[in-house]
Amino acid sequence: MTLVPRIVELMRRSRADDVRLVVGGVVPDEDVPALRAMGVADVILQDTPRRRGCLARPRARASQPAG
Repeated sequence: MTLVPRIVELMRRSRADDVRLVVGGVVPDEDVPALRAMGVADVILQDTPRRRGCLARPRARASQPAG
């Protein structure tokens, strides 16, 4: 978990509070709580069904207020 903390920091510096960060891929289950604590809006794991997760979850997040 080296890339996401850097992205979160850059987003904070840029005052991108209105942008939701969604990460996905091969992410260890034990990293998910730490990612959420950093401010990641959602974590989509590699075994998430494509239609119900990879497409639907970010769309649902987009309709919610940031923060």
